[in-house]
Amino acid sequence: MNLLSSIVFVVALLGLALVVNSTFNHNYDNSRPLAQEVIEQQRPVNASEIMNLKGSIVSLQNDDSGVPEWILSGRWQIEPKTTNSTNTSSSSEIKYTS
Repeated sequence: MNLLSSIVFVVALLGLALVVNSTFNHNYDNSRPLAQEVIEQQRPVNASEIMNLKGSIVSLQNDDSGVPEWILSGRWQIEPKTTNSTNTSSSSEIKYTS
């Protein structure tokens, strides 16, 4: 194995280790009600229950023939909506950022 192959192998192994670590090291917020609990109770969701939620999203996009064409991935967060004039947060409005 030459030097270039060794470097590529180490970088790929490091990337794999990071993906596995990210997959299994989640910090879940268990203080909020689960969506299923809200559905079973048949009550509206309060904005405070979903405020500052965040996570990752991955989507495989297919072309017209159903063959994978590209992968979309990133992070999302729900946070209080701020008004530009006063730079204050509104408790009744939320915004989604990605």
